[in-house]
Amino acid sequence: MDTQNLLLRLGVSLAIGILFGLERGWTLRAPETQDRASGIRSFALAGLIGGTSASLGLTLGVGFSAVAFLGFAAVFAAFQWRESQTSLDFSATTALAGILAFLLGAMAATGDIQVAVSAAIVSVGLLALRQVLHLWIATLTQVEVRDGLILLAMAFL
Repeated sequence: MDTQNLLLRLGVSLAIGILFGLERGWTLRAPETQDRASGIRSFALAGLIGGTSASLGLTLGVGFSAVAFLGFAAVFAAFQWRESQTSLDFSATTALAGILAFLLGAMAATGDIQVAVSAAIVSVGLLALRQVLHLWIATLTQVEVRDGLILLAMAFL
C-alpha cells in the first residue's frame, strides 16, 4: 500500500472515530458539569488505533491485529465498567460503540472504505435515535411483535 493511500485510509479511520465521538460526546454529556467519560477524543483515537493496528497487521501478521484488538477492547471495556460504577449507568452501549469504532477504523484501513463509512453512519444513527427507538418499542404490543416475526419468517423462508 502506498503512502498516499495509507494516509487516506487512516484519515477515514480517524473520521469514523470522530463521528462516533461526536454522538457519544453530546449524548453522554452531564448537563450540570458538561463532563463526559468518553467523547470525541477517545473515539477518534479508537478509530485511528483500529486503522493503525490493521495497517501494521498487514506487515506484522494478523496475530498483531488480534492482540491489538483484544488489548483495546479490554482497556476500553474496563474503563467503561469503572465509569459505570461511578455514574450508576450500567449500559454496554458506549463500550460496544468504542469497539465498533475500532473495528470500522480497521476496516477502513485495510478493507472496503465505503462499507466501513456506511456502517459507521448507520451505527451512529442508531445511537442518536435512542429515545425514538425506546419510545417506539414501549408502544409495541406482544401481538404486534409476534405478527412482525411471522411476517419476517414468511419473507425470508
